[in-house]
Amino acid sequence: MKPQPVSSIYLPLPKDAVLSRLGANRHRTEIPADYAQKLNQQMKDAFALCKPCGVWIELPITAASSGQIETGAGILRSEKLAEFLQGCSSIFFMAATVGKEIVEETQRCFDEHDGAKALVYDAVASETVDDALGYIHKTLLPASYVRSGGAVLPQRYSAGYGDLGLDNQRQIADALQLTSTLGVQLTERFQMIPEKSVTAITGLRRNG
Repeated sequence: MKPQPVSSIYLPLPKDAVLSRLGANRHRTEIPADYAQKLNQQMKDAFALCKPCGVWIELPITAASSGQIETGAGILRSEKLAEFLQGCSSIFFMAATVGKEIVEETQRCFDEHDGAKALVYDAVASETVDDALGYIHKTLLPASYVRSGGAVLPQRYSAGYGDLGLDNQRQIADALQLTSTLGVQLTERFQMIPEKSVTAITGLRRNG
């Protein structure tokens, strides 16, 4: 299968998640009205700069052992991942990004010594890209496979987590063709540019 781009992902502003990331507790933290208005506007402005999009691909698991998973894209060496994908016939690679505009504006705020605003923008971008990935994982993939008798795992796994080395980002990025599908580049240290870009892995179990 070829990578399946998702050119636009429509999401609500993740206000509660942003406030939580900023350290506010909606049940205990009382935000003064004047600051709340300013904060709400900053969140809206930041969210307007986010352009959520994504891509995913399904690959057959051709062989599996206690320490590695072989797919159409190569070999992933990880005992924890092999355990996570036990019983799966296919593996999904997925990625999401919110683009470069929000990243550039966040950096501009830092450069102009407006750290408070930059933190708000950073939090909005982080929560939005996570929601975009969640949309692919929790909504798009299950809807695509439910009729064929497949069940997408409810959890996801990422390179750099547990014993799956961050260097596996290269295999994921190549399989998803991230440069052409999302305009996302991978550095020599396996970091993604634009910064607010994420990848993940999940699996597919066939019912019966």
